[in-house]
Amino acid sequence: MPSPKKAQRNWKVRRLANNEASESLPNKIDTTNGNTPKMAPEITETDERYEQLSFLPIESGCSLISIAVQARKTIAYRLTEEENNGYLYFTHAILQQEGDQTFEISCCFNDNFCPEIALNPNDIARFIVFRFTTDWINKNTDLSMMHANSALRKIVNKDSDKITLASDQLQFQYLSNLYELLDHVATVPLFELQLKNAVNPLISQAIQLLSQKEQTLLSPPISYRDNINRIVRYLDTHLQDGFPGLTFLASIGHMSTATMRRQFPLHTGFSAFEYYRHQQLNYAFNKLQEPGDVKDISMELGFRNPSNFTRLFREHFGLSPSAFRKKLNENED
Repeated sequence: MPSPKKAQRNWKVRRLANNEASESLPNKIDTTNGNTPKMAPEITETDERYEQLSFLPIESGCSLISIAVQARKTIAYRLTEEENNGYLYFTHAILQQEGDQTFEISCCFNDNFCPEIALNPNDIARFIVFRFTTDWINKNTDLSMMHANSALRKIVNKDSDKITLASDQLQFQYLSNLYELLDHVATVPLFELQLKNAVNPLISQAIQLLSQKEQTLLSPPISYRDNINRIVRYLDTHLQDGFPGLTFLASIGHMSTATMRRQFPLHTGFSAFEYYRHQQLNYAFNKLQEPGDVKDISMELGFRNPSNFTRLFREHFGLSPSAFRKKLNENED
């Protein structure tokens, strides 16, 4: 996969841990309602490695655990949760080596939290781990409509304990945006909003992929990536022109409309129109951080009625454009 930027990490030690390479997540993040209390990044040091952990709530029943580990000597790193409490985990991991080489080392869905990797001196391993309750899965997916051998159903029904995705199936830009955001927690304005906006497409695509049969995930996918990327590039550069329709987009991707309907969600997590609207709202999110009238932004994006723009922005980000600007100004003060 292409390389996320390698952060210049300040491994300032806040708590001296024991000298074992294997440790456990603290019990305080295991809450019965599935919520994870937000915690500042916790940095620990041993003779063998530096480690940074962050626990970030997304919504009730869904949270993110961010882990970065740098080896000081050759080690076998392993992190476990003392009590599982019925959680399900979706994990993506990369290895960054000296010379800015980056490798995807893991992408899996399982019912057991256990990031592990062998590291050489100065290697950095990074894990993003989404933790779900089964209630969240049932609320946000329709398992009854999925094939009995779909990866998601097999994990939820405990017919399998781990599903591995084939390399490079997740949208690189989604991953890159999230790793970049997690590297700048302290400096990103309205971090909680940006975090949710960054993880939603990734979770949506993961669910689309996991809705397939397990064998499909383990096999190299039929590559429609270039076709879908042509459509994505068109939509990204025509956000002010109105949605062009599925037939036109399918022609850009050199595929049938039916094929595009199937493949676009697998590659992006959205239908083509949902992706277009998501990108429009991201554009508005950035424009609202600049001087200008909210009405002008809504008209630029083709909303004839500004109230429709306000409603969609509130549904997406949890607050209106004017409330967003007010909150942004409060943060700057």
